[in-house]
Amino acid sequence: MRYVLSFVSLWLLVTLVGCQKESFWEEGEGDKVDLEFDLYQANVTKAATVSALNDKALIKVYAFKVETKTESEIGAKTETGETGTPSAEGTYVVGADGKVTAQSGKALFLYRGVYNLYFTSYNEENAPELGDGNLVTVQNEQDFMYTFMNNITVQPQKAGQNTMSVTLTNPFTRLCSQVAVSVKAASVSPVTVKGLRVNFITMKNLSDSRTYRLGDNAWYSDGVANENNGVDFSSFNNSVAVGLPHTSDPRKIVLPLSGSELQFVIDLTVDYDKNGNGGSVPGHFVFNATARKTFLPGMSYSFEFTLKFFGDFKETELTLGILEFTEIKNVTDPVGGE
Repeated sequence: MRYVLSFVSLWLLVTLVGCQKESFWEEGEGDKVDLEFDLYQANVTKAATVSALNDKALIKVYAFKVETKTESEIGAKTETGETGTPSAEGTYVVGADGKVTAQSGKALFLYRGVYNLYFTSYNEENAPELGDGNLVTVQNEQDFMYTFMNNITVQPQKAGQNTMSVTLTNPFTRLCSQVAVSVKAASVSPVTVKGLRVNFITMKNLSDSRTYRLGDNAWYSDGVANENNGVDFSSFNNSVAVGLPHTSDPRKIVLPLSGSELQFVIDLTVDYDKNGNGGSVPGHFVFNATARKTFLPGMSYSFEFTLKFFGDFKETELTLGILEFTEIKNVTDPVGGE
Protein backbone atom coordinates (compact mmCIF):
# COMPACT_ATOMS: atom_id res chain seq x y z
CA MET A 1 0.00 0.00 0.00
CA ARG A 2 2.90 2.36 0.73
CA TYR A 3 4.23 1.88 -2.79
CA VAL A 4 0.84 2.55 -4.29
CA LEU A 5 0.51 5.81 -2.36
CA SER A 6 3.98 6.88 -3.49
CA PHE A 7 3.12 6.15 -7.10
CA VAL A 8 -0.13 8.10 -6.83
CA SER A 9 1.66 11.02 -5.21
CA LEU A 10 4.28 11.04 -7.95
CA TRP A 11 1.58 10.94 -10.64
CA LEU A 12 -0.19 13.90 -9.02
CA LEU A 13 3.08 15.86 -8.85
CA VAL A 14 3.83 15.30 -12.53
CA THR A 15 0.28 16.25 -13.46
CA LEU A 16 0.46 19.50 -11.47
CA VAL A 17 3.83 20.44 -12.98
CA GLY A 18 2.50 19.72 -16.46
CA CYS A 19 -0.58 21.86 -15.87
CA GLN A 20 1.53 24.73 -14.55
CA LYS A 21 3.81 24.60 -17.57
CA GLU A 22 0.88 24.60 -19.97
CA SER A 23 -0.79 27.50 -18.14
CA PHE A 24 2.45 29.52 -18.34
CA TRP A 25 2.09 29.79 -22.12
CA GLU A 26 -1.48 31.04 -22.12
CA GLU A 27 -2.08 34.66 -23.12
CA GLY A 28 -2.32 37.14 -20.28
CA GLU A 29 -0.57 34.81 -17.83
CA GLY A 30 3.03 34.19 -16.85
CA ASP A 31 5.83 36.73 -17.09
CA LYS A 32 5.53 39.69 -19.42
CA VAL A 33 7.86 39.96 -22.42
CA ASP A 34 10.35 42.84 -22.55
CA LEU A 35 10.33 44.32 -26.08
CA GLU A 36 13.47 45.72 -27.70
CA PHE A 37 13.41 47.66 -30.97
CA ASP A 38 15.69 48.32 -33.95
CA LEU A 39 14.93 51.10 -36.42
CA TYR A 40 14.17 50.41 -40.06
CA GLN A 41 17.34 50.91 -42.10
CA ALA A 42 17.46 51.98 -45.76
CA ASN A 43 20.51 50.97 -47.77
CA VAL A 44 22.08 54.15 -49.13
CA THR A 45 25.26 52.53 -50.45
CA LYS A 46 26.58 49.01 -50.40
CA ALA A 47 28.76 49.90 -47.45
CA ALA A 48 26.53 52.10 -45.29
CA THR A 49 23.08 52.58 -43.90
CA VAL A 50 21.51 55.72 -42.51
CA SER A 51 19.22 56.30 -39.55
CA ALA A 52 17.82 59.81 -39.81
CA LEU A 53 16.37 60.11 -36.31
CA ASN A 54 18.41 62.49 -34.23
CA ASP A 55 20.62 61.52 -31.34
CA LYS A 56 18.58 61.49 -28.07
CA ALA A 57 15.27 61.61 -29.95
CA LEU A 58 12.43 59.99 -28.00
CA ILE A 59 10.02 57.46 -29.49
CA LYS A 60 6.68 56.59 -27.89
CA VAL A 61 5.32 53.10 -28.51
CA TYR A 62 1.68 52.12 -27.91
CA ALA A 63 0.46 48.52 -27.99
CA PHE A 64 -3.14 47.50 -28.72
CA LYS A 65 -4.16 43.87 -28.37
CA VAL A 66 -5.70 42.40 -31.52
CA GLU A 67 -7.82 39.60 -30.00
CA THR A 68 -10.25 41.69 -28.00
CA LYS A 69 -12.86 40.69 -25.48
CA THR A 70 -14.46 44.13 -25.42
CA GLU A 71 -13.43 47.21 -27.36
CA SER A 72 -13.66 49.40 -24.28
CA GLU A 73 -11.21 47.13 -22.49
CA ILE A 74 -8.32 46.91 -24.90
CA GLY A 75 -9.27 48.68 -28.11
CA ALA A 76 -9.87 47.70 -31.71
CA LYS A 77 -8.46 48.70 -35.09
CA THR A 78 -10.95 50.46 -37.34
CA GLU A 79 -10.73 51.83 -40.86
CA THR A 80 -10.18 55.33 -39.49
CA GLY A 81 -7.80 54.72 -36.61
CA GLU A 82 -7.35 52.95 -33.31
CA THR A 83 -10.00 53.16 -30.60
CA GLY A 84 -10.05 52.06 -26.99
CA THR A 85 -7.18 52.13 -24.54
CA PRO A 86 -3.62 50.90 -25.16
CA SER A 87 -2.67 47.68 -23.40
CA ALA A 88 0.69 49.25 -22.55
CA GLU A 89 3.12 51.93 -23.69
CA GLY A 90 6.85 52.52 -23.65
CA THR A 91 9.39 55.30 -24.26
CA TYR A 92 12.64 54.70 -26.13
CA VAL A 93 15.73 56.79 -26.85
CA VAL A 94 17.74 56.91 -30.08
CA GLY A 95 21.49 56.82 -29.54
CA ALA A 96 24.21 58.51 -31.58
CA ASP A 97 24.85 55.15 -33.24
CA GLY A 98 21.20 54.82 -34.26
CA LYS A 99 20.50 52.12 -31.67
CA VAL A 100 17.28 52.31 -29.67
CA THR A 101 17.15 51.66 -25.93
CA ALA A 102 14.34 51.96 -23.41
CA GLN A 103 14.21 55.07 -21.28
CA SER A 104 14.87 54.21 -17.65
CA GLY A 105 11.81 52.49 -16.19
CA LYS A 106 9.75 52.98 -19.38
CA ALA A 107 10.33 49.82 -21.42
CA LEU A 108 7.35 48.18 -23.11
CA PHE A 109 6.30 44.92 -21.40
CA LEU A 110 3.52 42.78 -22.88
CA TYR A 111 1.88 39.46 -22.17
CA ARG A 112 2.09 36.91 -24.94
CA GLY A 113 -0.40 37.59 -27.70
CA VAL A 114 -0.96 39.46 -30.97
CA TYR A 115 -0.70 43.26 -30.98
CA ASN A 116 -0.75 46.33 -33.18
CA LEU A 117 2.19 48.61 -32.33
CA TYR A 118 2.17 52.35 -33.02
CA PHE A 119 5.29 54.55 -32.88
CA THR A 120 5.33 58.36 -32.70
CA SER A 121 8.17 60.87 -32.37
CA TYR A 122 9.05 64.55 -32.63
CA ASN A 123 12.64 63.61 -33.54
CA GLU A 124 13.82 65.48 -30.43
CA GLU A 125 14.21 64.99 -26.69
CA ASN A 126 10.50 65.62 -26.05
CA ALA A 127 7.99 62.89 -26.86
CA PRO A 128 4.42 63.24 -28.20
CA GLU A 129 1.74 62.79 -25.57
CA LEU A 130 -1.40 60.80 -26.30
CA GLY A 131 -4.66 62.54 -25.48
CA ASP A 132 -8.32 61.52 -25.46
CA GLY A 133 -9.43 59.50 -28.46
CA ASN A 134 -5.82 58.42 -29.10
CA LEU A 135 -5.08 61.88 -30.52
CA VAL A 136 -1.72 63.68 -30.58
CA THR A 137 -1.82 67.50 -30.80
CA VAL A 138 1.02 68.94 -32.91
CA GLN A 139 2.25 72.54 -33.16
CA ASN A 140 4.50 74.30 -35.65
CA GLU A 141 8.20 73.49 -35.10
CA GLN A 142 7.36 69.94 -33.92
CA ASP A 143 8.71 67.40 -36.40
CA PHE A 144 5.92 64.87 -35.93
CA MET A 145 6.38 61.43 -37.48
CA TYR A 146 4.84 58.00 -37.12
CA THR A 147 5.10 54.37 -38.15
CA PHE A 148 3.32 51.18 -37.10
CA MET A 149 3.42 47.39 -37.17
CA ASN A 150 0.24 45.32 -37.25
CA ASN A 151 -0.46 41.79 -36.02
CA ILE A 152 2.84 41.30 -34.19
CA THR A 153 3.00 38.05 -32.24
CA VAL A 154 4.68 38.74 -28.91
CA GLN A 155 6.60 35.85 -27.35
CA PRO A 156 10.15 35.27 -26.10
CA GLN A 157 12.67 34.54 -28.82
CA LYS A 158 14.52 31.91 -26.79
CA ALA A 159 13.46 29.46 -24.11
CA GLY A 160 14.22 30.69 -20.62
CA GLN A 161 14.24 34.35 -21.68
CA ASN A 162 11.61 37.06 -21.47
CA THR A 163 12.86 39.37 -24.23
CA MET A 164 11.87 39.89 -27.84
CA SER A 165 13.73 41.97 -30.44
CA VAL A 166 11.58 43.71 -33.05
CA THR A 167 12.92 45.43 -36.18
CA LEU A 168 10.64 48.09 -37.63
CA THR A 169 9.46 47.02 -41.08
CA ASN A 170 8.81 50.59 -42.29
CA PRO A 171 10.53 53.94 -41.87
CA PHE A 172 8.94 56.77 -39.95
CA THR A 173 6.74 59.04 -42.08
CA ARG A 174 6.84 62.81 -41.59
CA LEU A 175 3.49 64.62 -41.57
CA CYS A 176 4.92 68.14 -41.38
CA SER A 177 6.83 70.26 -43.89
CA GLN A 178 10.31 71.76 -43.82
CA VAL A 179 11.11 75.33 -44.86
CA ALA A 180 14.37 77.16 -45.53
CA VAL A 181 14.77 80.84 -46.43
CA SER A 182 17.70 82.72 -47.91
CA VAL A 183 18.74 86.18 -49.10
CA LYS A 184 21.35 87.13 -51.66
CA ALA A 185 22.37 90.40 -53.35
CA ALA A 186 21.52 90.82 -57.02
CA SER A 187 24.46 90.62 -59.41
CA VAL A 188 23.87 94.25 -60.37
CA SER A 189 22.35 96.96 -58.15
CA PRO A 190 22.13 100.76 -58.52
CA VAL A 191 24.02 101.01 -55.24
CA THR A 192 26.85 98.55 -54.74
CA VAL A 193 26.37 96.08 -51.89
CA LYS A 194 29.66 95.51 -50.08
CA GLY A 195 28.38 93.24 -47.32
CA LEU A 196 25.18 91.46 -46.37
CA ARG A 197 23.99 90.03 -43.09
CA VAL A 198 20.59 88.41 -42.51
CA ASN A 199 19.61 89.18 -38.92
CA PHE A 200 16.31 87.29 -38.94
CA ILE A 201 13.32 86.43 -41.11
CA THR A 202 9.84 85.90 -39.71
CA MET A 203 7.27 83.86 -41.65
CA LYS A 204 3.66 84.34 -40.49
CA ASN A 205 0.10 83.27 -41.30
CA LEU A 206 0.84 79.61 -40.63
CA SER A 207 -1.53 76.86 -39.52
CA ASP A 208 -3.08 76.42 -36.12
CA SER A 209 -2.31 73.20 -34.27
CA ARG A 210 -3.41 69.92 -35.86
CA THR A 211 -4.21 66.48 -34.46
CA TYR A 212 -3.15 62.99 -35.49
CA ARG A 213 -4.91 59.78 -34.45
CA LEU A 214 -3.01 56.52 -33.95
CA GLY A 215 -3.49 54.17 -36.88
CA ASP A 216 -4.23 56.90 -39.44
CA ASN A 217 -2.08 57.70 -42.47
CA ALA A 218 -2.96 61.40 -42.50
CA TRP A 219 -3.91 64.25 -40.22
CA TYR A 220 -7.11 63.78 -38.23
CA SER A 221 -7.95 67.51 -38.18
CA ASP A 222 -7.42 70.34 -40.66
CA GLY A 223 -5.37 73.40 -39.85
CA VAL A 224 -6.50 77.02 -40.28
CA ALA A 225 -4.10 79.82 -41.21
CA ASN A 226 -3.70 82.54 -38.61
CA GLU A 227 -1.49 85.61 -38.93
CA ASN A 228 -0.53 85.23 -35.26
CA ASN A 229 1.09 81.88 -36.03
CA GLY A 230 4.66 82.17 -37.24
CA VAL A 231 8.23 80.95 -37.04
CA ASP A 232 11.45 82.95 -36.74
CA PHE A 233 14.59 82.10 -38.71
CA SER A 234 17.50 83.52 -36.72
CA SER A 235 20.52 81.47 -37.80
CA PHE A 236 22.03 82.06 -41.25
CA ASN A 237 25.20 81.32 -43.16
CA ASN A 238 26.36 84.94 -43.34
CA SER A 239 29.99 84.15 -44.15
CA VAL A 240 29.43 83.63 -47.88
CA ALA A 241 29.87 86.24 -50.62
CA VAL A 242 27.08 88.81 -51.00
CA GLY A 243 25.94 87.27 -54.30
CA LEU A 244 25.46 83.82 -52.81
CA PRO A 245 22.40 82.71 -50.82
CA HIS A 246 22.66 83.41 -47.10
CA THR A 247 20.60 80.38 -46.08
CA SER A 248 18.87 79.60 -42.82
CA ASP A 249 20.13 76.60 -40.89
CA PRO A 250 18.48 74.51 -39.61
CA ARG A 251 15.26 74.36 -41.61
CA LYS A 252 12.06 75.13 -39.75
CA ILE A 253 9.28 72.60 -39.27
CA VAL A 254 5.80 73.87 -40.13
CA LEU A 255 2.37 72.28 -40.27
CA PRO A 256 0.86 71.59 -43.70
CA LEU A 257 -1.30 74.38 -45.06
CA SER A 258 -3.43 74.94 -48.15
CA GLY A 259 -3.03 78.17 -50.11
CA SER A 260 -2.02 80.55 -47.35
CA GLU A 261 -0.93 84.12 -48.04
CA LEU A 262 2.41 83.88 -46.25
CA GLN A 263 3.81 87.06 -44.73
CA PHE A 264 7.56 87.62 -44.44
CA VAL A 265 9.50 90.19 -42.44
CA ILE A 266 13.15 90.34 -43.58
CA ASP A 267 15.61 92.11 -41.27
CA LEU A 268 19.00 92.86 -42.89
CA THR A 269 22.23 94.68 -42.25
CA VAL A 270 23.65 95.95 -45.56
CA ASP A 271 27.13 97.39 -46.04
CA TYR A 272 26.95 99.63 -49.11
CA ASP A 273 28.74 102.34 -51.07
CA LYS A 274 26.57 105.16 -49.76
CA ASN A 275 28.59 108.05 -51.19
CA GLY A 276 29.65 106.42 -54.44
CA ASN A 277 33.33 106.71 -53.63
CA GLY A 278 34.07 103.01 -53.13
CA GLY A 279 33.62 103.14 -49.38
CA SER A 280 31.39 100.97 -47.19
CA VAL A 281 28.73 102.15 -44.73
CA PRO A 282 26.50 99.78 -42.71
CA GLY A 283 22.75 100.26 -42.69
CA HIS A 284 19.83 98.51 -41.05
CA PHE A 285 16.89 97.70 -43.33
CA VAL A 286 13.56 95.89 -42.80
CA PHE A 287 11.53 94.62 -45.74
CA ASN A 288 8.15 92.96 -46.08
CA ALA A 289 7.05 90.40 -48.64
CA THR A 290 4.15 88.05 -49.29
CA ALA A 291 3.76 84.77 -51.17
CA ARG A 292 0.81 82.46 -51.60
CA LYS A 293 1.88 78.88 -51.00
CA THR A 294 0.62 75.43 -50.07
CA PHE A 295 2.68 73.24 -47.74
CA LEU A 296 2.23 69.51 -48.26
CA PRO A 297 3.04 66.82 -45.67
CA GLY A 298 6.52 65.39 -45.94
CA MET A 299 7.83 68.04 -48.32
CA SER A 300 10.69 70.55 -48.09
CA TYR A 301 10.47 74.11 -49.46
CA SER A 302 12.99 76.90 -50.07
CA PHE A 303 12.25 80.63 -50.42
CA GLU A 304 15.10 82.66 -51.92
CA PHE A 305 14.96 86.46 -51.77
CA THR A 306 17.14 88.51 -54.13
CA LEU A 307 18.04 92.06 -53.06
CA LYS A 308 18.30 94.76 -55.74
CA PHE A 309 19.60 97.62 -53.65
CA PHE A 310 18.87 101.34 -54.24
CA GLY A 311 20.36 102.62 -51.00
CA ASP A 312 18.62 105.50 -49.25
CA PHE A 313 17.18 107.11 -52.35
CA LYS A 314 14.53 104.68 -53.58
CA GLU A 315 12.57 101.76 -52.27
CA THR A 316 14.70 98.67 -52.65
CA GLU A 317 13.40 95.78 -54.74
CA LEU A 318 13.25 92.39 -53.06
CA THR A 319 12.23 89.63 -55.43
CA LEU A 320 11.27 86.14 -54.31
CA GLY A 321 12.04 82.87 -55.99
CA ILE A 322 10.37 79.70 -54.70
CA LEU A 323 12.71 76.82 -55.43
CA GLU A 324 11.66 73.30 -56.31
CA PHE A 325 10.36 71.32 -53.38
CA THR A 326 11.91 68.03 -52.31
CA GLU A 327 10.13 65.01 -50.92
CA ILE A 328 11.27 64.03 -47.42
CA LYS A 329 8.52 61.55 -46.60
CA ASN A 330 10.79 58.76 -45.38
CA VAL A 331 13.13 60.00 -42.71
CA THR A 332 15.50 57.11 -43.23
CA ASP A 333 16.25 58.48 -46.69
CA PRO A 334 18.63 61.43 -47.09
CA VAL A 335 16.78 64.64 -46.25
CA GLY A 336 17.07 68.02 -47.95
CA GLY A 337 18.51 69.18 -51.22
CA GLU A 338 17.27 71.95 -53.42
